[in-house]
Amino acid sequence: MAIEMKSTHTQTVILTAIVGAAFVSATSAGIINAGGDAVIADPPSNILHNQWENNSEIRAWFERETTLTQDIHLGHSQSGLVDDLSQLDGNTVTSGTQVQSYMIRLDPVGQGPVTLSGYLTFDTEILGVYIGSQLVPTDAIFGRSGVVYNANPFRGLELDGALVSNDTFEISQDLMRIDFTMEVGDWTDDIRVITAVPTPGSVGVLAAGLFAATRRRRG
Repeated sequence: MAIEMKSTHTQTVILTAIVGAAFVSATSAGIINAGGDAVIADPPSNILHNQWENNSEIRAWFERETTLTQDIHLGHSQSGLVDDLSQLDGNTVTSGTQVQSYMIRLDPVGQGPVTLSGYLTFDTEILGVYIGSQLVPTDAIFGRSGVVYNANPFRGLELDGALVSNDTFEISQDLMRIDFTMEVGDWTDDIRVITAVPTPGSVGVLAAGLFAATRRRRG
């Protein structure tokens, strides 16, 4: 009996830890993987042009979690490769929806040009992205508190079918990953990614599944 009670106690401790870890993940930044030239970084308080430069990293950071107070139309929401403005096709996300926002950015040293590629994987579905002229108007809604953003019209990707730039992005079929190539000269390339917020139910399912797997291993 003592051995059985110890086993139950151990499983309870494991379950508590799993639930706690899942809860933290659900309420904080949801980037679970970064690869290629992409890295996760906390931005300084000032990310104006030429203030946070790097020639070897595409930097990504969590901006904020917010509940929409109005309907928003995203710049693009569909899976597949995008290399031209004519391909953009965004969905509407309704007021009251909880979302998380992330910024992806390359600001090269000096005049460039620099071309880098990377990807991010998230713990929830990508609802869509903002690029180009859509970035500055959405800084107030989705920008990270305490960070001064670069309020110029040259922040986004130049999607021209590789006529001038090799900029591209691609949302995966399962909407969990975004790949990107950024070719930048004097300015910056930015993408704002909007994702869903993990639900309490999904956390519970994760914890229950891991708990069951623990019981099977011990058996």
